[in-house]
Amino acid sequence: MDIQKDLHETLHGDLCSMAFPAESFDVVYSAYVLEHIRDADVALNNMLGSLQSGGLLVVRVPDPDTARGLVTRNTPFWFHVLYHRWVMKRPKAGTPGYAPYPTYYHPVISKRGMQAYASSRGLEWVAVFSDNFVRDGKGLAGILFRSGARLLELLTLGRYTSQYNDLVYMLRKPAPA
Repeated sequence: MDIQKDLHETLHGDLCSMAFPAESFDVVYSAYVLEHIRDADVALNNMLGSLQSGGLLVVRVPDPDTARGLVTRNTPFWFHVLYHRWVMKRPKAGTPGYAPYPTYYHPVISKRGMQAYASSRGLEWVAVFSDNFVRDGKGLAGILFRSGARLLELLTLGRYTSQYNDLVYMLRKPAPA
């Protein structure tokens, strides 16, 4: 069954070493991938190389500078697996093919890092959006997690927000002059 009926092509593989066809895509979309790649800048370079002039690069990542991002960056992977298994009720969590996956949060995926990346490559900064698409869990555990995120926001005087988690970057590759 083809779920991606609106896409012409999907590619699966190692974004750091895959040889993409040069300038062959109008739009390159990546969601919840780059935070799991140690060399996210290399992956972005590969995606950018496959983008046609005037094409759009859309990248969705968890913002490392939020309350949830701070917790994710500072807790061990086994804790994430435990949370997914016991709170989110996903018994296969952490096994091959099942989230969560190890996170690395390369500096390029932060808002400041992505702005620097775009500037260094002459990309047009089209937009950045934030959203609060989070799966905290249900019941008491979900309430505790949301409350903990709000408490962290208060304790850091708003430095690490609990109001959203993800950022969506939209960058345009310049057309030739």
